[in-house]
Amino acid sequence: MNKRQQQLIDKIADYRRFALALLILGSYLYIGSVINVYLAPTDKADILFAMTGGCVITSILIWFAIERWKKQLES
Repeated sequence: MNKRQQQLIDKIADYRRFALALLILGSYLYIGSVINVYLAPTDKADILFAMTGGCVITSILIWFAIERWKKQLES
């Protein structure tokens, strides 16, 4: 295995951890927004839902990038 392949494998591992962290953050934000909406309604719920969506969308985009890098490693 050459240096470029090893760097790509390391990059994939780092991005997987980052995507997992974003999904965890998104779930915490979602739980917080649901609590905020139903228990103590405020006008800040829209911001929390938008941040939740942003975290999930970003982690999905990272997942697609990881899949593309995996294909590069296979070829």
